[in-house]
Amino acid sequence: MAEGARLESVYAATYRGFESLSHRHRKDYYDQLERQQRSEPDITGWIQWFLGCLGRSISNAEETLQSVLFKAKLWEKINHQPVNERQRLIINRMLEDDFQGHMNTSKYAKLAKYSSDTALRDI
Repeated sequence: MAEGARLESVYAATYRGFESLSHRHRKDYYDQLERQQRSEPDITGWIQWFLGCLGRSISNAEETLQSVLFKAKLWEKINHQPVNERQRLIINRMLEDDFQGHMNTSKYAKLAKYSSDTALRDI
């Protein structure tokens, strides 16, 4: 197999693994690939790029793990008291990253799709 065809095959196979990379990191990847096709292989560049990706992955995994552990501990405490399905729904919504502000009865009623009276009792 010709070197260009082999690199193109490697590119096609690895692209799927890098679809989740940010635009900037994808650009870095493609820049490295282009350098490989134009010149002698630069192993140092590939190692630096790979280690950068690995470091970001580990950081993201640590952040995700901290979030999961926080939620697990919170639910462990919450489950000592009776909690209905509406309350579970709202608590889970409040734990999402994009939740903003504080909870009040009108916000609760809107999110749970129940009346303000029911929201007040639940809160």
